[in-house]
Amino acid sequence: MKDDLPTPEELGEQIKAGKITEAEAIEIMSERARRQAFANLFGPQQPQPKPESPGLQKKQVAILVLIIIALIIVASFML
Repeated sequence: MKDDLPTPEELGEQIKAGKITEAEAIEIMSERARRQAFANLFGPQQPQPKPESPGLQKKQVAILVLIIIALIIVASFML
């Protein structure tokens, strides 16, 4: 969410310039605090795990096939 509220420093400058009252600045600061509280309550979204690259999956399948073949060969000698 984009933070469109002025910073505390900007609020101070606006009060000094007479653009807003202290009560308005307090309202704005309360809204900022409320937004931050809600953002912290739900926390940032957890990053999703990236899917493995197809090349890596092919390598894993090839290794698995080799292991199965080796097990078949070993089992045939035991018979």
